[in-house]
Amino acid sequence: MLAWEKIICWVVSRISGLISSQFRKFKKLIKDFVYGATTYEYALELEHKMFQHECILEAVVFGDRYGFPISNYYKLRLLPYWIERLTQFDKGILREKDLLEKMKI
Repeated sequence: MLAWEKIICWVVSRISGLISSQFRKFKKLIKDFVYGATTYEYALELEHKMFQHECILEAVVFGDRYGFPISNYYKLRLLPYWIERLTQFDKGILREKDLLEKMKI
């Protein structure tokens, strides 16, 4: 193979690499646009609902620490699974919330 043939092969491979990377970027852009236009709001709402349900469950399990008089046998059965999340839950409950965080925007 001659030197100019090597150069041509290198240029063609670089051009095809650039075209494929541009195509991947365009494909990701279209995918993100369609996701945002169709299902992003639903996914955000689902995440919010899951957070609310998780807070309720944590309030049932750890409620005695914060003055919620909830006594239940099943709470004691859930406690070993939720003990790792206790510090994270403490930070979330005891954190001061801003007015804009409470509003659903």
